[in-house]
Amino acid sequence: MLVETKGITEMGLSFGNTWQVIGVVITGILLMAFLGNCAVQWLNIKRAVVPYLFLMTALAIGWFVARSGGFASTTLDVWKPPCSSPAHYFFSGIVFSTLLSNKGQVSGIMARISWVPSAAAC
Repeated sequence: MLVETKGITEMGLSFGNTWQVIGVVITGILLMAFLGNCAVQWLNIKRAVVPYLFLMTALAIGWFVARSGGFASTTLDVWKPPCSSPAHYFFSGIVFSTLLSNKGQVSGIMARISWVPSAAAC
């Protein structure tokens, strides 16, 4: 829920707080999680090392953007947050699905990835 709240606030700053924005954010998060699961199945990803690196890179980019004051409010820059945020959700979906397919125990996977900083911290 924190990830959804973060997405809704970021998109609300760019496009206004409407029901359409909230619907788009929730749909986008669910779609990225679904596509992450599909990527694991289609690409037959067995190890989570590379997706972890991509996830950490996406989180670091988000952190640096947030620390630098975000994007400007020009017409082109308004579209940067909605285009950059889904990378966190996509790569975390790949990591979770890869670990779940290898181990099969949700409790062990949740304990293992609990140290990964969430996208809401960015």
